[in-house]
Amino acid sequence: MYTFADQLEACLDRVLTHCTGLPAPHPAFVLFFSVSDGRRRAHVLHARAATLEDAWRDGAARAAAWAAQNAPGRAWLRVDWVDAVDTVGWKAFNDGLAQVKRNYFRGGIALDDAFDVAFLEQEINANAMLYGGAQVSHAVVNAHNFAVYSQARFGTALRPDLAPDRRVHLFTTGAVFCGEDGVVHDIAGRGFDAGRRVVERLDQHAVHALVDSGARFLARQVQPGGRFVYGYFPCFDRPIPTYNTLRHASSTYALVEAWELTGGDALRQAIETSLAYLAGSLIRHYTLPDGRRAAFLVDTGEEIKLGGNAVCLLAFVKYSEVTGSRDWLPLLEELATGIAWLQDPATGRLTHVLNAGDLSVKEPFRIIYYDGEAAFGSCASTA
Repeated sequence: MYTFADQLEACLDRVLTHCTGLPAPHPAFVLFFSVSDGRRRAHVLHARAATLEDAWRDGAARAAAWAAQNAPGRAWLRVDWVDAVDTVGWKAFNDGLAQVKRNYFRGGIALDDAFDVAFLEQEINANAMLYGGAQVSHAVVNAHNFAVYSQARFGTALRPDLAPDRRVHLFTTGAVFCGEDGVVHDIAGRGFDAGRRVVERLDQHAVHALVDSGARFLARQVQPGGRFVYGYFPCFDRPIPTYNTLRHASSTYALVEAWELTGGDALRQAIETSLAYLAGSLIRHYTLPDGRRAAFLVDTGEEIKLGGNAVCLLAFVKYSEVTGSRDWLPLLEELATGIAWLQDPATGRLTHVLNAGDLSVKEPFRIIYYDGEAAFGSCASTA
């Protein structure tokens, strides 16, 4: 059993290897310690000093005190060190934000030379500090959210001085992560993999662990009635109120694919509960103008989507393959008939979206993926 002191020591060995000092007027070393019990959002604190030893001693002591009180015996630890700083005026910064999609800002922000008030990229995005509302597509400074989070972080509600001639310090970090297993992982600091663990090679063990972990998480989102917990807005910890039935079907298909590899009674129970809800509540049965029976997945806004029927086929076919069950064959026939009815026999073109009320065409074409999904699902149902 690793203690938090062991985790700190293991991280320090890696930090000593990678961390280098910053130029004046900034502190030579700025370290961020993020600590969590693995269930709640991390508590973040930072330390700065003229030497790495002093910065580490200060930050590690405070992180250990917090972990002892809030995450005894099961702490996750991430340590970031500032490795580059770019100082700009607020006007230039705001102009740049107009080119950044909201919640996609990649970098930390310090409000002063000494880094007394500084926030990691993850803190900024997790607390909507550059979020202007659902109607604003790009990033924008939200002074209120800055104040709310700084109150929680520093005990004082701080609002950035946005005067055009004032300066703001944008920074990047290197980082390591250590879970309760005591294994230290490097975290990429730049590029498309920034913020992710550095994995030199995905071997069989690593891939299996990823599939198993992802499947178990997804299975826990299946509620007793078969409906998934669709998602949460992470900044505000509020559930997403909409429900995309196509995603329900594709998520169930993913669960079956994973169960074929990993097995497990809990995973199978989640799959069967989800399939029952899909068949009983989300799929409707119709008599087509030519008298044939067909089934269609109905989505939000009373829409029938070509891709919806396709992923339903994939989910039920895969389940039938891995279990040997033939219970869903009549439904598979009707779902496949629905796809066939959406295809023009002369041209092969597929209609993408119907109105569920009367099967009239709502959109002949919406997204190219539907065609590929339909072909895949149709092939699977005839195999």
